[in-house]
Amino acid sequence: MSVNIPQIPIAYGLYNALQSIGPLPIIATRNPATSDKAVLGTVWVNKSSQAAWVLVAVVSNAAQWLSINSSSATTTASLTITGAAPNFTINSMTNAGVLVNNSSGQISSLDLDDGEIIIGATGGNPAAATLTAGAGISITNGTNSITIAASGTGLTWSSTASNAVSATVNNGYRLTGTAPIVTLPASPTLGQVVSIAQDSAAGTVITLNAGTGDVIYYNGVASTASAGFKSTSLTTGTGPIDQVGCFMEVIALSTSAWTVSASNGEFIAS
Repeated sequence: MSVNIPQIPIAYGLYNALQSIGPLPIIATRNPATSDKAVLGTVWVNKSSQAAWVLVAVVSNAAQWLSINSSSATTTASLTITGAAPNFTINSMTNAGVLVNNSSGQISSLDLDDGEIIIGATGGNPAAATLTAGAGISITNGTNSITIAASGTGLTWSSTASNAVSATVNNGYRLTGTAPIVTLPASPTLGQVVSIAQDSAAGTVITLNAGTGDVIYYNGVASTASAGFKSTSLTTGTGPIDQVGCFMEVIALSTSAWTVSASNGEFIAS
């Protein structure tokens, strides 16, 4: 059954003959409904659930009871505020949410998970979303935190004395063999890199071959399908390719082509 308190209590005051006092609270064993009308400012207490509401408006003959519980997640009804500015409506609130205004002028709370931020949309409603990592970037979402870092760590280097090296992309090789032959990986992706560094005896010849069906470009010359490039065998000490520490880097141009991007030695078609 609805409850109606039509009058405001009045008390005798020291300075005013009749002093208005606030409406007495309503003590019940249930939650208020829109049919429960009372004086604005009336507090409703459900002693069974230990929850409380305050009457903030009566709109279209429906009572608007606003929850004043610290642990309550939602209000029992929306509240429309009318003023000089366009009217707006406060909808249900979510604990620990962020207030947003949608395209209909309704204010509501938006729940955000770890790492989420509010992102707008032209003519649309704001939404909660996480950032998207681009190439070479990592994003770690945490409680009240977003960590953005570079995910690339450069080339991974390894040392080998083998004379038959099957290279993999984004790797570097320190060659200590007597006549190393390096075969580049097949079907690379644009921009992938392979580096080689000689650390063997002076006069050592290095051969660089492409994968099956691929090609290597060096100084405007293309390798053949069956042979790549090899270092020139110069007299010890007269050319950088015959000295310890010579270096060569190749970059993928496509899924079937490589180009020598850096070299401190001389290479010829093998």
